[in-house]
Amino acid sequence: MGKGPAIKFTTGIIVLLYLFAGVHASSQVNQTVSGFVTNVQTGAPIESANVFIANTTMGDATDHEGRYLIRNVPPGSYAIVVSAIGYEIGKKGLVVTQASQEIIFNLAPKVIQMPEVVVIAADKKRRKKNIRKFLKFLLSTTRNASQTKIMNPQVLEFPRTSRGVLIAVAQEPLLIENMALGYKITYILENFVATSDYVKYSGTPLFEELEPSSPEQLEKWKRNRRTAYEGSLRHFLRTICQQYDQSSENQKFKGKRVIANFNSKGRKRTYTQGGILDDEGFSVLWIDDSRLMVNDPLNPNKIVEADVVNTNYFLGPGVHPTERTLKFPNYLEVTYMDELEDSRYLRFIGKSRFVDAQTSWIKLEADSVFIDSEGRYFDQFKINMFGYWSWERLADMLPYEYVLDRDNP
Repeated sequence: MGKGPAIKFTTGIIVLLYLFAGVHASSQVNQTVSGFVTNVQTGAPIESANVFIANTTMGDATDHEGRYLIRNVPPGSYAIVVSAIGYEIGKKGLVVTQASQEIIFNLAPKVIQMPEVVVIAADKKRRKKNIRKFLKFLLSTTRNASQTKIMNPQVLEFPRTSRGVLIAVAQEPLLIENMALGYKITYILENFVATSDYVKYSGTPLFEELEPSSPEQLEKWKRNRRTAYEGSLRHFLRTICQQYDQSSENQKFKGKRVIANFNSKGRKRTYTQGGILDDEGFSVLWIDDSRLMVNDPLNPNKIVEADVVNTNYFLGPGVHPTERTLKFPNYLEVTYMDELEDSRYLRFIGKSRFVDAQTSWIKLEADSVFIDSEGRYFDQFKINMFGYWSWERLADMLPYEYVLDRDNP
């Protein structure tokens, strides 16, 4: 973690998340990605390997010749992943352009594990406790998380480390059922570390829509998906891209220094930027490290010196036509005014106060980050999230194909 302003939450939890994003371009023709999967030692084909585009519903299983075929992949940047029982995970960057392409994977067999050790009662009790912690950190404590479960927790292992550190590894992909949003998720856990100060994890999910038991359940899933999307980081990034695309190029920084203080009821004053950001419910402040005046922005008795910003100032063109470059120093404070905080969030961060609008902070851990016009990004660990967005985790994720249709809510 880089040095930043003294933003400290009661729980001390800082969550670093990353995604691998595709660049959607409706004017471009979707392509086919194909190839085959073999054993790197023998060259023999690997049958029934699961090959998929990370964070999407697009994938295929290899046939007896080790071949796979994924159709209708939109042009853009992705990660393509392969998993097979008894083999190490394979993962490659994938840039889909105007031509179909072939990706070959040569997988190494996994190292044979040590013989099974007899587990005593104390170890079983510790394991149950570790699984509860793991679920809390990976899925969170949101409403959607309460309806999400891991179907194969037996594949999880928790190596012994120093006191106060929880490390989790999974010998096979985690199979997750999200009954709140209507998805089955195959999740390849790549790393997971939790301490009293932070949680850091990463993984690659493959989404599959569940079959609803009734039309009513399908409608409920649609409503929940919309709620999960609205106010999310992806919603915000998509909105600033829309505002950038619809503004003149010379519309740069237009803001003024303000004191983001609090009223007598302990609720934060909000500032509007106008345009699409207002229409979508977002208010944005830029916080400068040198002018941060408090240790805790969530404390209603404190003040923060910040700037009202035109987010166009932080965006520029990317490599692909629908890519944008996001670049800003220090922190952006983003408030979503159209939805109040969930009381579960206040309990999670240990706050006792009335619910307010959802407030989050983001900080770039790189000079710039590529995003696309749909609000998706693919640089690992480059966007750090704090506040409300850090609370919404795997149980609130949607596949990249999800696009909000305001005409059919």
